[in-house]
Amino acid sequence: MTSTTKKQVKCKTTTGTKTRRITKPSKWMTYTGSSAQLNADITKYGINQFEFRILSFHTSKSALNYAEVHALVTQNALTSYLPNGEPAFYNGLIPPVRTRPKL
Repeated sequence: MTSTTKKQVKCKTTTGTKTRRITKPSKWMTYTGSSAQLNADITKYGINQFEFRILSFHTSKSALNYAEVHALVTQNALTSYLPNGEPAFYNGLIPPVRTRPKL
């Protein structure tokens, strides 16, 4: 099973992915993200100030990667800013889509 998660704190959001394989235990339920700023804010504000949601499920890693890129682009993750000038998303890059998604 694969999932895409969204975290939100004080109007600042991030969209990312984590893959879970049923054959072995995984940290997908506790994974917060790879962003140093995101994890610093979790430490500063507390994990309970963040919302974790599964946005979609995918049957292949290529479909998962495509969905992540699509979400980042449609949500303007790299070009949205808060009124104080800070980026509105923790995401600092959009990963490349290397293959056509297997549907």
